[in-house]
Parts: sequence; C-alpha cells; structure tokens
Amino acid sequence: MSTVPWSCGSPATPAATTSTTARCFPRYTHGLSVGRTAEILSLLGLLHDDRPSQFDTWLARRLTGVTLGIRVDVEQWLRTLHHGGPRSRPRRLETVWGYLNEIQPVLLDWSTRFDHLREVTRDDVIAVGGTVDLSVFPA
Repeated sequence: MSTVPWSCGSPATPAATTSTTARCFPRYTHGLSVGRTAEILSLLGLLHDDRPSQFDTWLARRLTGVTLGIRVDVEQWLRTLHHGGPRSRPRRLETVWGYLNEIQPVLLDWSTRFDHLREVTRDDVIAVGGTVDLSVFPA
C-alpha cells in the first residue's frame, strides 16, 4: 500500500493542502518552519488555510458558559466591532477585548436567568451599572 508521506492518513493526494495537514509533515520541509512551508504552499495556490483565527478562538473561549441566545447576539456585536459594519469602522482589537472582558461576568450572570438578551429588562441593566466600568465604553 503506497501512501503519500505527508498525507497524515489521507487516502489520496489532495489538490490543495490545508493548514491542518501542513502541520503533519514538518520533516519533509527541508528545514523550513511549518509557517514558511504554509506560506510557500499558499503562494502556489496549494493551501487552504483552515485554521480558526486567533479572534475566533479567543471569542469561543471567553463566551463559554453564555447561553446560546445571548451568545449569538454578543458574537455578532463583537464581530461587527472587530471587522466594522456598513456604517461603522473596525475597532482596535484591544477595544473589543476590553469590552468583552468588562461585560463577561454580567453575561454569565444573565445566562443563569435568561435565554436571550430580549428578556433582559431596563432594571436588570441598571442593576449591573455599578459593577461595569463604563469608562471603557465611549460616550
């Protein structure tokens, strides 16, 4: 049975290599780092980068424990902040981190009582007003 040395268990040679697969064959890179090998494959059009972005990984980790209904809205808000929207410019990554770090405890608390942000009342928001440092949010 012949196998491709870098296939990592793939039954056939793919037309394009994924970033996940590229990490499986560092000994065949002739001394190049996996990152450099991936860069070369990408330049040749032979690499599909299937790695999650650092932002996506961070977001998933920070929103663990938040109910799905709340999580969907918060993710959409943070992605719009990070990437910008039709009527807004992208914010610095540090700004997005600061916003979520500030409200994460509130989201976790609300997740024990609510399934969606639509269930949160004005009184709930006022009640947490003293626990959130509003200086991180622009006026």
